[in-house]
Amino acid sequence: YRILIAQALASGDGDMVRLLALKAAKVDAKDPAIPFALARLAAAKKDATVEMAQIQAALALRPGYAPALALLGSLALDHRDFAAAERAFRHLIQADPAACAAHLDLGVAERALGHLDAAESEYRAALACDGKLAVAYFDLGLLYHRQKNDCGKALEMYQDFIARSGEPLPGSHPVFGAVQECRQLQAMAAQDKRGAPPAPVAAKPAAPPAPRPAAGAASAPRR
Repeated sequence: YRILIAQALASGDGDMVRLLALKAAKVDAKDPAIPFALARLAAAKKDATVEMAQIQAALALRPGYAPALALLGSLALDHRDFAAAERAFRHLIQADPAACAAHLDLGVAERALGHLDAAESEYRAALACDGKLAVAYFDLGLLYHRQKNDCGKALEMYQDFIARSGEPLPGSHPVFGAVQECRQLQAMAAQDKRGAPPAPVAAKPAAPPAPRPAAGAASAPRR
């Protein structure tokens, strides 16, 4: 039934998803994948109330069910409930240590809560878990740049992100604006040390977080 439900979800056939879920529940009423499929259907229909109810139903059947924890954490981030996101992603990592990308989202939650050292630890844990998660370097750069006021380390992280992204980044990517801003801040600091008046610098908009992978293999990219 799981394959059939997945196919019905992919095709957007809500009636078929519900019918298959009913049949699957008769075979195994304790399978958390059944309410989780209904949660995904509710998400597609933008019914947040039903989505949350079905996520909770899946977790009631299996508290460590990774796909439901990943979706729960992503929803919490979307609603800026960073404490709830922190709990969900930490529980997800405990339940599924292979959910490497969950460290990124946990880092976002920790940074928003002001836990800067914990955020840094999670970004580095993401890289230790999966060295291909290049976006962790961008997140580290933003942390050093925006929160720790260390443009030297920030530039190192930004350059690592650019080098490890696997393909050329578009010129509009926020990392390039962040690099330019850091270099300007360094130049202004150097001028201040020499006692020379700093040259005028155009204000740069804050760089938004890079698009991130979904938490774990099963979750939906949100941030």
